[in-house]
Amino acid sequence: MIPISYFWIIEYSDGSALPQFDPETGKENKINLDNAVRISWNPITPQVKIADEHIVKDYDLFGKRVVVDIKEGEEPILYRENHRKFSPTLDDQTHIVKYVIGKKKGDVEFKVVIEKEEIRIW
Repeated sequence: MIPISYFWIIEYSDGSALPQFDPETGKENKINLDNAVRISWNPITPQVKIADEHIVKDYDLFGKRVVVDIKEGEEPILYRENHRKFSPTLDDQTHIVKYVIGKKKGDVEFKVVIEKEEIRIW
């Protein structure tokens, strides 16, 4: 299971939007950044339906939505990284999730990173 605290929404030039999780089934949608005009990481609240392969450890009710507008000629950057660090005795582990959002034009990148840390005691 993957612990998550944020989910993405992609808005397109035709006015449509794609959330990371299907509102009906909770299943994860495949990311498609083609023709994106706005991308965002949004805090997960109890109203967001999420399928079983993900686990919500805590709701970030005070978290802020991070939004990046994409202009013509810019490439969106949107991904999540998961890292685990184990203690030397292996009796606990730290799970670090990084939510990265930004844009790139040529060699110039702009990124924002939200980092969440969870310590699990065995």
